Amino acid sequence: MTRPLVPSQLLKGGTGLPDTLPAIIRGLAGIQFSIVAGAAAGSLNAVAAMRDTDYIANVLVPPTIVTPAVAESDSVAVSATGGVWNVIWGGVTSEALAWDISAANLKLAMERMASVGVGFITSITGGPGDINGSAPYVITWNASLGNASNLTTVATSLTGTKTAVVTPSQGTTQVSGTWLDVASTCTPQSCKASGTLTLTDVPHNSTNFVVNGVTYTFKTTLADCLDGTYIYLQNGITFAQVCDKIAATVNSYESRYVGGLGWHHNSGYNDPAVYATSNNVNIVTFTSLREGAGNGPVVVGTVATLAETTTDPAAPYVTTSTVIENNTITVNGVTFTAKDAPATALHFDVKLTDIAQADEIARCLNAYAVANDLDFVASTTGTAVVTIKPRAARYGNIITMTAGTATHTTAAGSGRLTGGTATGGFKSTTDLSGKSVLVFWSDLN
Repeated sequence: MTRPLVPSQLLKGGTGLPDTLPAIIRGLAGIQFSIVAGAAAGSLNAVAAMRDTDYIANVLVPPTIVTPAVAESDSVAVSATGGVWNVIWGGVTSEALAWDISAANLKLAMERMASVGVGFITSITGGPGDINGSAPYVITWNASLGNASNLTTVATSLTGTKTAVVTPSQGTTQVSGTWLDVASTCTPQSCKASGTLTLTDVPHNSTNFVVNGVTYTFKTTLADCLDGTYIYLQNGITFAQVCDKIAATVNSYESRYVGGLGWHHNSGYNDPAVYATSNNVNIVTFTSLREGAGNGPVVVGTVATLAETTTDPAAPYVTTSTVIENNTITVNGVTFTAKDAPATALHFDVKLTDIAQADEIARCLNAYAVANDLDFVASTTGTAVVTIKPRAARYGNIITMTAGTATHTTAAGSGRLTGGTATGGFKSTTDLSGKSVLVFWSDLN
């Protein structure tokens, strides 16, 4: 018994899994990729949406082929001047075959046998039969059959010399190595986004920056520091001290007390989303605490002293402009088409105004996403722009989008992390350099 082939849709991997697959299959994602840069030991390989809390079920390395399969071929020399004959394969006898049947018709007749069927025979050449059997039929079997069953004939109904002699050329079965499961040597690695804030000068009074949607403001008067989002700049403060204060302020606010039953019940404090660290010179790094969150922290500087180094691109959008019938939009590999008379869930109605068109596109995308348990949601804000975002933070940077007809629909934003940094996937202590690897993992949370 041979190992069944892995379904091709699983080889496409996490973000490439078609939307028609059941949700459970998309959840237990599979990815095939190759490690090409040196030894895999200690290296990280990007796998979409894998987190260090995920469970790796299997990491399969397909076997190498030791010897390839060789197709069997049977030569059948029919010597006759008339009459009919038969072939027998797999215990089934063929229909009556004319003594001078063509190679093409012989192939069709054998494919009608219950034991053969389409695909078992690669080709039949030669023939037809004659008084001396000088033009044998050469039947070449599919190589996957290896050493196929013996072919026999019945020649009693032929006239003349009345023979149909079979000369087999034995095939061989492919010999492969073994499938290896190296899951025990692999561990998931965190996939966290990070961004940096760089000071080029000591900040001035009332300048501010935004991290994860929270505005932090610098103040030169201690009395103005009214809550946990203010940073006091005393006289003579250095770059390093400012950086340390920024990190301390952000971390304190992210884990601030928000009420509840108290610390001993672990429910009275905010669940932080980012963690800040200072290099004790002039850079503060903000890192997402959410595994697989992709573009977790959003860092925005409002003055020249705060350099913006990362934004949140995980929200691609389309802008409508006089959409006409058969214009298309593709979201995560699913193509939606404008129609004057929509007939399927993948059609959206052509509207007169761009704003109405944007609302209709968002409606169509959301209806399809909900019906098929997809991971994006579309929205509009009374303009001609449709924004597509992940439904949940854990999906991070997995949305892709293209506009099939850009003259009427403009696409922007790739949905991939840019500006910041993100690492993730799994780490292997086995040298998998140059090998194909099939990874199965699940989210235990």
